[in-house]
Amino acid sequence: MDALRARFDLRPGAELAIESDPRTLIAEMVARIGEMGFTRIDTEEVAPILSITSKAAWS
Repeated sequence: MDALRARFDLRPGAELAIESDPRTLIAEMVARIGEMGFTRIDTEEVAPILSITSKAAWS
């Protein structure tokens, strides 16, 4: 994430998304992704109901 922030002008409050396979996503990964600054996890078509769209999900 540091490399992305150094390369791109990421504005405060910007929505930062990452895609993940929900079959391999565990709580520790969700926590770390949030700590890194991502605000949304998009899951594959396998489980669209699992899309997390709120920072509230990180807590």
